[in-house]
Amino acid sequence: GCIVITSKGHAFPNGRPKDVDKEFFLVANIFNENVSPYLELNIEERLSSDVDFETLLEDEDFEESNLMHALNGYLYDNLPGLAMDQGDRVRWYIGGLGTEVDLHTFSWHGTTVTNHGERSSTVPIIVSETNELDMIADRVGDWMVHCVVNDHIAAGMEAVYTVRATSLYESFDYTTLPDDLYNHPDDDDDDDDADSLVTTSSASRCSWSLACLALGVAVALAA
Repeated sequence: GCIVITSKGHAFPNGRPKDVDKEFFLVANIFNENVSPYLELNIEERLSSDVDFETLLEDEDFEESNLMHALNGYLYDNLPGLAMDQGDRVRWYIGGLGTEVDLHTFSWHGTTVTNHGERSSTVPIIVSETNELDMIADRVGDWMVHCVVNDHIAAGMEAVYTVRATSLYESFDYTTLPDDLYNHPDDDDDDDDADSLVTTSSASRCSWSLACLALGVAVALAA
């Protein structure tokens, strides 16, 4: 799977970077189950005996139905575990696996992320690429994160992350925040607090382990 490398002195004993409260991993991959060694067996067990195997394999709709557009192996908002508390400093590690069709653009609803100093709600990713994005979970609710490529989201490449309300933030008025809070780090303002929200920390970086590129591990991600 993924390996997170954190600079010396910037992580707790459990490995979590000190400048974040929650970490999440998202891997985008289109799994082609048309090449599965179990395809013929599944057809025989689950379809009527009068279905012709060779004819079915030539059916474009059937072939398309076996392309599983997944985030961490899950489709259509079934990915569990994406829960955080309001006010959490969240780091998303994103990556892509697959073939030439795996050109994806992650998009977060409800709030934005910082991508190497620039604030955005959409971040592109290509095969074998990784990226680290920071977020302040400031809006309570259930929010979508998905690939914005039209046929990818239609095929189920989407998940839901949850921001839970906490008493510390229930009565907080975000309209009282200073206007320069979200300044770009290249601006003249030297407010350390402002920069901390827009500058992706260099304390931790994500990369693929070599084993993750092996077919067996990639298939395991979808299990």
